[in-house]
Amino acid sequence: MPLAPRVRGTGGSADRYVSSAFAPTQPLPDWLRSFPEHQRTRWTPVVPDREDGSVRTGETADLEIAWPLSDSRLTIRPASVADADAFFEYQRRPEGQRYISRIPATIVGARAMVAERTSTAGELLCAIVVDGQVVGDIGGRRYRPGSLGPEPQAWDFRLGYSVHPGMWGKGVASGAVALLVPALHHQAGIRRIVAKVFADNQASIRVLVKNGFRLEGTERAAVLGRDGGWLDDCTLAHLS
Repeated sequence: MPLAPRVRGTGGSADRYVSSAFAPTQPLPDWLRSFPEHQRTRWTPVVPDREDGSVRTGETADLEIAWPLSDSRLTIRPASVADADAFFEYQRRPEGQRYISRIPATIVGARAMVAERTSTAGELLCAIVVDGQVVGDIGGRRYRPGSLGPEPQAWDFRLGYSVHPGMWGKGVASGAVALLVPALHHQAGIRRIVAKVFADNQASIRVLVKNGFRLEGTERAAVLGRDGGWLDDCTLAHLS
């Protein structure tokens, strides 16, 4: 199963870069330089909006989870740069790219992206391991929800995952979500977990619904696919 929910605007320096139709106005981090130009120009820095220079939108802090998370079959653990080769091996496959919004062009870029994500506060990137082999990744970013008044003290989370095509249909994605979601709520204090899924990726929608996510809405013809067709974009969420 390819990446179902897309964590758009959160790869690498999550607080500094958000999805945009305009080219970045500041130097790009190394991991982002490895992306094709048409993907690179979707990112732009966020301007700090506090006197101390911190960023209000997308503010993050370290996640506290007791690792690893395991069941009788699979294990989830924090990723490291050593996992980049395994991630890149399946993410570069054509069948695994249909729903992935960001794909490094080289192994060097893949390693740089993993290094950036695993060293950024509030970012979570984990390896999914079965029988000692990395067969997928799961993670996302913690952020403050919106408010019309005082700044919320609660945290929300954008979830994404990807599984090696050779492991599709074997319950790997469902098992990984089943392990991570309770940990995010009960250990990391996450209030709401959000996943964005293309409507024709029914397998991933089933994974999320099976794990208690609810479909909140669908944006019609919202995202341009790699084949030139427009894709409907679904939002699913899980509340604590």
